[in-house]
Amino acid sequence: MMHRVFIPYGMVLALAAMPAAHAQMTERGATVAPDASIARSDVAWMEKAVRAGIAEIEAGKLAMAQGKRDAVRNFGKTMVELHGKANEDLIAIAGRKRVLLPARTDAAHIKALASLAGLSGDAFDKEYIRTAGIKDLTDAAILFEDGASNLKDPDLKAYAQQAVPVIKRHFEMVREIQPVP
Repeated sequence: MMHRVFIPYGMVLALAAMPAAHAQMTERGATVAPDASIARSDVAWMEKAVRAGIAEIEAGKLAMAQGKRDAVRNFGKTMVELHGKANEDLIAIAGRKRVLLPARTDAAHIKALASLAGLSGDAFDKEYIRTAGIKDLTDAAILFEDGASNLKDPDLKAYAQQAVPVIKRHFEMVREIQPVP
C-alpha cells in the first residue's frame, strides 16, 4: 500500500536548498536542516502527528470504498478531507521550520490498515469504527491535547490547540454512527 503526502511546492524548494550532507535524519524519519531552530520534542510530535494523519486518511479511503453503511462511508470521507487538510497545514508549518516530515505512516498503523483492508460488510464497519473511530481518535486526542499544552514552538502549539475541538467533533460523529452491528 502506497502512502503519499502532498508536499507544497514552496516546501520542496526550501528543502532542496537544505544541504543534504548536513541535514539530520531523526529516529522516526524526519529530516531537519542544521539551521532549524526547533526543539527535538516538537519534531518528534510532528512526526507522530503526520504519521497518524496519514493512517486516518488511508483508513478513511478504505471506509469510503468498503464501508457497508452510509454513515461509515461518510465518516471515512470526512476523515480523508479533514486529515488531508490538517496534514497539509502541518507539512507547511514543518517546511517553514526547515523540517521534512515522513511520507508514510508507522508499522503499527500499516499492519492495522492491512487487517482492515481484508474485511467487508458489517465486520469492516465494526472494525473501522473501533480502530479509526475510537482507538485512533483517543490516541489523537491525547497527542493533540499534550501538544496544545507542551509544544515549544508557538505555530505548532496553535496548530494543536485548533485541532483539539475538531477531534472532539469527530468523537461526536462516531457516537452518532454507533451502535455498529
